Amino acid sequence: MAGTGGNYEDQSPRYFTCQTCHLTPAVGKGCDKNGVPIRGDQPLHDMTGGNYWIPDVLEYLDTQGKLQIGPALTAAELAGLAAGKSRAMATLGRAASMTIDGDMVRIVNLTGHKLISGYPEGRRMWLKVDWYDSNGIEVREDGDYDEIEVILDGQPTLVKTIVDLDDPNTKIYQVHQGMTQEWAQQLIDLGYPTDMVLTYDRLTGEPTYTLGEVAAQDPGTYHETFHFVLNNYVSEDNRIPPYGLEYEAARQRNVLPVPNDQYGAPVPGEMYDYWDTFELSPPSRAARAEVSLMYQSTSWEYVQFLYLANQGNNAFLAETGANLLEAWFMTDMAEPVVLAEAVWTGGGGPSLEQSGSAGRLSPGSFQKVPPK
Repeated sequence: MAGTGGNYEDQSPRYFTCQTCHLTPAVGKGCDKNGVPIRGDQPLHDMTGGNYWIPDVLEYLDTQGKLQIGPALTAAELAGLAAGKSRAMATLGRAASMTIDGDMVRIVNLTGHKLISGYPEGRRMWLKVDWYDSNGIEVREDGDYDEIEVILDGQPTLVKTIVDLDDPNTKIYQVHQGMTQEWAQQLIDLGYPTDMVLTYDRLTGEPTYTLGEVAAQDPGTYHETFHFVLNNYVSEDNRIPPYGLEYEAARQRNVLPVPNDQYGAPVPGEMYDYWDTFELSPPSRAARAEVSLMYQSTSWEYVQFLYLANQGNNAFLAETGANLLEAWFMTDMAEPVVLAEAVWTGGGGPSLEQSGSAGRLSPGSFQKVPPK
């Protein structure tokens, strides 16, 4: 496929599928038999996705003897994890493009699925904008990812996350799931405890809402929670659709954006936009801005929930939440990745997507101190 403009080696049309990206074409032989030709479009059977963090988690837990299943990892398996992470970073670097026209940022989904995709809980993509005046002094930061102080096991602890989740100048792409009042009542009728915690305060760790409180709400209402397996409702899904996503096909597969009038608001027979635009709000003294499209596979808020929600009732999984939290701290807190970059210069600037910065870890380092 290399050098053929996307078609097969013999120039016949190529219809792009999942393996176009996840089993990328390579030069090689299709089998180990004698006399087979070398081809330029052999699918590489690596099934690369975009989870750059889990290889680090597995390696760390292995060093601590805390892998839940299986023996210790071999040298070959550790090398495979490192190679898999490298391929995942490269895949993420091809996922999106970003340009700026005036104050409008345009993000194009270059994948064959929603951007972002995969396991939805804890994953997020957002715009981080650093604004500078004519002297190069930063005057504001939108989508700031930095340390905040939280209470963990009764002790003040620094974690990194998006500082202000509700900042109107920060665009976050994610899925919000939840539980309806009717379903909460059914779960209670099935024996789930009314005091089962559904949400925790991200700063204090204190419970903020329970299953019983949802059941007591008005019919037709819901409450957002990270209880993925028990959830029955999607309250928001603003991930960018892929090219060619037709309304009716999305409805039949239960993958409509939520609300479904986003991205061009198509009707049956029409397609969703495969891009998004977001209007920047420059501060009055801003002369230049660096705009970064960020991606994080596992947030502090999600790891905190998994840690606190594990009450140890299952002996085999009793320490899993604590082990995950420890691994999160010891692997740079799932440091976000920069997918694409562009520059605003008081009315538009060049895209940096070809600068080699896409698909890299964001700047910053962490002191690897696990929670006590």
